[in-house]
Amino acid sequence: MTRARDLTRRHFLEGLAAGTAVGTGFLAAARRAAAKKRGGTLTVGMPNDWNTFDPHNLAFANFTLQQNLYDTLTRYDPTLKPLPGLAERWTVAPDGQSITLTLRKGVKFHSAKDMVDADVVKNFEKAADKDRGINMYPAVANVAEVTAPDAGTVLVKFKKVSPEVFDLLQAMAIIEPSAMDSLKSRGSGTGPFKFVEWVPGDHTTLERHAAYWGQGAPWVDRVIFKVFSDSDAMVAALQSGICDLIIAVPPKDTARLAKEFTMQRGTPGALTYEVRVNGTKPPFDKKEARQALHYAIDRQGIVNNVLFGVSEPTVLPFSRNSPAFDRSTLAKYPFDLKRAKEMLEKAGVVNGRAECLTLPQFPELPAISQVLKADLAKIGFTLDIVVLDSTLYYKRMLGGDFQVCPSFSGNTQKYPTRVALNSIYRPANNPVWGNEVPKAYLDALNEANGTTDPAKQKAAFAKLNAAILDEAWVLSIAYRQSVFGLAKHVDGFAYTIDDMAVLENVSLEK
Repeated sequence: MTRARDLTRRHFLEGLAAGTAVGTGFLAAARRAAAKKRGGTLTVGMPNDWNTFDPHNLAFANFTLQQNLYDTLTRYDPTLKPLPGLAERWTVAPDGQSITLTLRKGVKFHSAKDMVDADVVKNFEKAADKDRGINMYPAVANVAEVTAPDAGTVLVKFKKVSPEVFDLLQAMAIIEPSAMDSLKSRGSGTGPFKFVEWVPGDHTTLERHAAYWGQGAPWVDRVIFKVFSDSDAMVAALQSGICDLIIAVPPKDTARLAKEFTMQRGTPGALTYEVRVNGTKPPFDKKEARQALHYAIDRQGIVNNVLFGVSEPTVLPFSRNSPAFDRSTLAKYPFDLKRAKEMLEKAGVVNGRAECLTLPQFPELPAISQVLKADLAKIGFTLDIVVLDSTLYYKRMLGGDFQVCPSFSGNTQKYPTRVALNSIYRPANNPVWGNEVPKAYLDALNEANGTTDPAKQKAAFAKLNAAILDEAWVLSIAYRQSVFGLAKHVDGFAYTIDDMAVLENVSLEK
């Protein structure tokens, strides 16, 4: 079994070689297939609408779409063991400089066209395009060339032996090439469900992909993703039976709802709550001002009072299972308002003021903003909280049109450089830095990606941590564990290690 913290060259090659085994579905349904009911409409409540149908955009707003409209080349089990997806088998070259993927036969796009090797190549080409690759652009930085030497075979060559190969394959969703120009309003892949309609701000309807390659799946005829602008309304929709399943149950409601519904907790530490700070906008164009906010965040208070104790503080975007996890870094930025004020003064900020964007669909984010606002007021800094609907919030956040905003990042438990798949950590086309990302951060990413030697990796991870903490454009607060609320008749629900909902094996047992 290959885990993130065991990525020596030997383990890396062993992990690749392990792909000669053929796997089946992603996660087995809870009931035996023969006993499962087929048909019906599954209604899923969501706290936000999509901002694109492009699966190469890995923003949290699009998580629920990823595994249901699309498939990826490989998958992970809960222990980070690679499993086959659209790539049925894989073989590594003896020098570790390339991997040959054998594609699953009989896979069809939603248009009924067969998926072939050239389609996979075109998806790698899209990912490598700085203007179209979005979050996948940094993921393919180590890819030198992708070709299709034989029918059903894809050869991926790397610039150097690197430990994050399976993180790349697990993230690489395959889009039907003919649909790549229409991803703003619709999508087409090979996933268990295919696109029917999107009514922005209201709902999206998908229907069963009858030619799906997964055995027996999907079980329901259609899925309606219903958008709620208010988390209380979403919870009420579950209670009234309007929704069968809701995404992101607010922490304040989890214990109460557990008496009547199934509360499915996601992967511990899959995401981290954070405050994003725009280092190009005054007063935070001064590094000391950004660092001041680090000292002004009462992380333990937020865990206790906002997250109801179901979390723990962190100052970095890496889970306990990450090889970059370093408990000692918590001491770098203790809650210290006196120190925060000193840092603001050092930056030349007196009686400062800034705007903080947030959105109501995740009530813990406005609550975090209010805690920060109250504490900053004690040292003479005014934080103006602006509550936006999810569409405008994500547009402004992803477009860099903000000073401060709370959010969350993922990929915390994978190889540490995969944090760069989050928009705020991108090494290029970054919403805050554009293409002028701090050099120390870039150097640490490149160093960590360029070695499979454990000692050199450890040194690179330390530099990565130091750069993130010093530049202070992302202020991690605490770990986030997703909670999915299910009616008792919903069977077979699953999620990925990233907390993306997987509906292919869901059935309605009522």
